[in-house]
Amino acid sequence: MVGDAIDILDARVINYRVIVSVVTGIGVNKQDVASKIRREISKVTQLDRYQIGTPLIEADFINAIINVNGVLALEELEFENLSNTILDREYSKSQINMEIIKQKGMYFANFGDIFELRYPDFDIEVSVQ
Repeated sequence: MVGDAIDILDARVINYRVIVSVVTGIGVNKQDVASKIRREISKVTQLDRYQIGTPLIEADFINAIINVNGVLALEELEFENLSNTILDREYSKSQINMEIIKQKGMYFANFGDIFELRYPDFDIEVSVQ
């Protein structure tokens, strides 16, 4: 029997947070720098920039961070998977080891997965030294 059929499946969502540590110059307002970093990372992680199967690319985040005025050095950049409920915030149930899916500065999810930074105000942690 021949027929037309299309299966539409939901993408598996992988929620994550970004942990950043930077060094700033002397006399720089550290809270201002942290706020600008959060804003720039939020731009990088907007859902309209990602499609199903698109990897997270560390260089995009590094570029956004080091181009913030006042940042002298990027000390740490880490991605951590979040799942289930954390402090009354609901995330997907997908659990994944981010270090295992990292290859050459890119994080590759499985076919049909999509990355989402669900709560930018909470899921971007910036420490400034």
